[in-house]
Amino acid sequence: MKFKTAFAVVLSLAVVTQAIPAEAATLQLTPKLGGCYLFTEKEFNAPSPLTNPIPCSKLHNAETFGIDKWPLKNQPWKYTVDMARDAAEQVCMQYWDYPDDSDLNFWAYFTPSPAQWAKGARWIRCDAMALLVEKGTFKQMYASWTGNAGLTSGYLA
Repeated sequence: MKFKTAFAVVLSLAVVTQAIPAEAATLQLTPKLGGCYLFTEKEFNAPSPLTNPIPCSKLHNAETFGIDKWPLKNQPWKYTVDMARDAAEQVCMQYWDYPDDSDLNFWAYFTPSPAQWAKGARWIRCDAMALLVEKGTFKQMYASWTGNAGLTSGYLA
Protein backbone atom coordinates (compact mmCIF):
# COMPACT_ATOMS: atom_id res chain seq x y z
CA MET A 1 0.00 0.00 0.00
CA LYS A 2 1.36 3.39 -0.94
CA PHE A 3 0.67 6.19 1.52
CA LYS A 4 -0.94 9.29 0.05
CA THR A 5 -1.32 11.64 2.99
CA ALA A 6 -0.45 9.53 5.98
CA PHE A 7 3.13 9.27 7.05
CA ALA A 8 4.72 6.69 9.26
CA VAL A 9 7.93 6.52 11.15
CA VAL A 10 9.75 3.40 12.11
CA LEU A 11 12.31 3.91 14.77
CA SER A 12 13.88 1.81 17.45
CA LEU A 13 14.99 3.90 20.39
CA ALA A 14 16.73 2.37 23.32
CA VAL A 15 15.44 3.68 26.61
CA VAL A 16 18.81 2.92 28.12
CA THR A 17 22.15 4.27 26.94
CA GLN A 18 23.00 3.27 23.38
CA ALA A 19 26.17 1.50 22.39
CA ILE A 20 28.54 3.90 20.69
CA PRO A 21 29.85 2.50 17.39
CA ALA A 22 33.61 2.70 16.84
CA GLU A 23 33.08 4.77 13.68
CA ALA A 24 31.06 7.43 15.59
CA ALA A 25 34.15 9.62 15.85
CA THR A 26 34.29 9.93 12.05
CA LEU A 27 30.60 10.68 11.53
CA GLN A 28 29.53 14.10 10.37
CA LEU A 29 28.74 16.12 13.53
CA THR A 30 26.11 18.32 11.88
CA PRO A 31 23.80 16.98 9.14
CA LYS A 32 23.24 18.99 5.96
CA LEU A 33 19.98 19.67 4.16
CA GLY A 34 19.69 17.64 0.95
CA GLY A 35 22.06 14.91 2.17
CA CYS A 36 21.55 11.55 0.46
CA TYR A 37 21.81 8.11 2.08
CA LEU A 38 21.65 4.50 0.95
CA PHE A 39 20.22 2.90 4.06
CA THR A 40 20.41 -0.74 4.91
CA GLU A 41 17.69 -2.06 7.21
CA LYS A 42 20.15 -1.82 10.13
CA GLU A 43 20.92 1.84 9.38
CA PHE A 44 17.24 2.64 8.91
CA ASN A 45 16.32 1.17 12.30
CA ALA A 46 19.15 2.85 14.19
CA PRO A 47 18.19 5.90 16.27
CA SER A 48 21.38 7.71 15.29
CA PRO A 49 23.26 7.88 11.98
CA LEU A 50 25.64 5.04 11.27
CA THR A 51 27.03 6.50 8.02
CA ASN A 52 27.77 9.85 6.44
CA PRO A 53 25.85 11.09 3.39
CA ILE A 54 26.85 10.01 -0.10
CA PRO A 55 26.76 12.06 -3.32
CA CYS A 56 23.17 12.31 -4.58
CA SER A 57 24.42 11.28 -8.03
CA LYS A 58 24.90 7.78 -6.56
CA LEU A 59 22.06 5.35 -5.91
CA HIS A 60 20.32 6.22 -2.64
CA ASN A 61 17.00 5.68 -0.86
CA ALA A 62 16.71 8.69 1.46
CA GLU A 63 17.21 12.45 1.33
CA THR A 64 17.35 14.92 4.21
CA PHE A 65 14.46 17.38 3.93
CA GLY A 66 14.60 19.01 7.35
CA ILE A 67 17.05 19.73 10.15
CA ASP A 68 16.23 21.47 13.40
CA LYS A 69 17.18 21.61 17.05
CA TRP A 70 16.09 18.61 19.14
CA PRO A 71 12.90 20.03 20.72
CA LEU A 72 12.91 18.28 24.10
CA LYS A 73 14.99 19.02 27.18
CA ASN A 74 16.83 15.71 27.60
CA GLN A 75 18.77 13.43 25.30
CA PRO A 76 16.52 11.63 22.78
CA TRP A 77 17.26 8.16 24.17
CA LYS A 78 15.89 9.18 27.60
CA TYR A 79 12.32 9.32 26.22
CA THR A 80 9.94 6.55 25.30
CA VAL A 81 9.69 5.67 21.61
CA ASP A 82 6.25 7.31 21.44
CA MET A 83 7.40 10.55 23.07
CA ALA A 84 10.44 10.84 20.81
CA ARG A 85 8.37 10.02 17.69
CA ASP A 86 5.73 12.63 18.61
CA ALA A 87 8.44 15.27 19.07
CA ALA A 88 10.01 14.26 15.74
CA GLU A 89 6.68 14.43 13.94
CA GLN A 90 6.07 17.98 15.17
CA VAL A 91 9.48 19.05 13.88
CA CYS A 92 9.62 17.08 10.62
CA MET A 93 6.11 17.92 9.44
CA GLN A 94 7.05 21.62 9.54
CA TYR A 95 9.45 20.87 6.68
CA TRP A 96 7.43 18.25 4.75
CA ASP A 97 6.38 20.04 1.57
CA TYR A 98 5.82 17.26 -0.95
CA PRO A 99 2.53 16.90 -2.84
CA ASP A 100 0.24 14.05 -1.78
CA ASP A 101 0.91 12.19 -5.03
CA SER A 102 4.71 12.56 -4.95
CA ASP A 103 6.97 9.53 -4.84
CA LEU A 104 8.45 10.66 -1.53
CA ASN A 105 5.72 9.46 0.82
CA PHE A 106 7.52 8.26 3.95
CA TRP A 107 9.80 9.86 6.48
CA ALA A 108 12.22 8.77 9.16
CA TYR A 109 14.23 10.74 11.68
CA PHE A 110 17.59 10.52 13.36
CA THR A 111 19.13 12.22 16.37
CA PRO A 112 22.73 12.52 17.56
CA SER A 113 24.47 9.50 19.03
CA PRO A 114 25.69 9.79 22.62
CA ALA A 115 29.18 10.56 21.26
CA GLN A 116 27.82 13.32 19.01
CA TRP A 117 25.64 14.65 21.86
CA ALA A 118 28.72 14.80 24.11
CA LYS A 119 30.37 17.00 21.43
CA GLY A 120 27.43 19.43 21.52
CA ALA A 121 25.20 18.10 18.72
CA ARG A 122 21.51 18.86 19.47
CA TRP A 123 19.82 18.30 16.09
CA ILE A 124 17.06 16.21 14.63
CA ARG A 125 17.41 15.10 11.00
CA CYS A 126 14.32 14.33 8.90
CA ASP A 127 14.80 12.05 5.87
CA ALA A 128 12.30 11.45 3.06
CA MET A 129 11.93 8.04 1.45
CA ALA A 130 9.69 6.37 -1.13
CA LEU A 131 7.76 3.45 0.34
CA LEU A 132 6.66 1.10 -2.43
CA VAL A 133 5.06 -1.77 -0.49
CA GLU A 134 4.53 -2.50 3.20
CA LYS A 135 5.81 -6.08 3.17
CA GLY A 136 8.91 -7.66 1.74
CA THR A 137 12.62 -7.18 2.12
CA PHE A 138 13.93 -3.73 2.90
CA LYS A 139 15.09 -3.30 -0.72
CA GLN A 140 11.65 -4.33 -2.00
CA MET A 141 9.85 -1.93 0.34
CA TYR A 142 11.79 1.26 -0.42
CA ALA A 143 12.71 2.74 -3.79
CA SER A 144 16.27 3.76 -4.66
CA TRP A 145 17.13 6.50 -7.14
CA THR A 146 19.86 8.84 -8.35
CA GLY A 147 19.63 12.61 -8.39
CA ASN A 148 17.91 14.83 -5.85
CA ALA A 149 14.16 14.12 -5.57
CA GLY A 150 13.80 17.01 -3.15
CA LEU A 151 14.57 19.38 -5.99
CA THR A 152 11.82 17.85 -8.14
CA SER A 153 9.03 18.26 -5.56
CA GLY A 154 9.41 14.67 -4.40
CA TYR A 155 9.08 12.93 -7.76
CA LEU A 156 11.67 10.34 -8.73
CA ALA A 157 13.13 10.82 -12.18
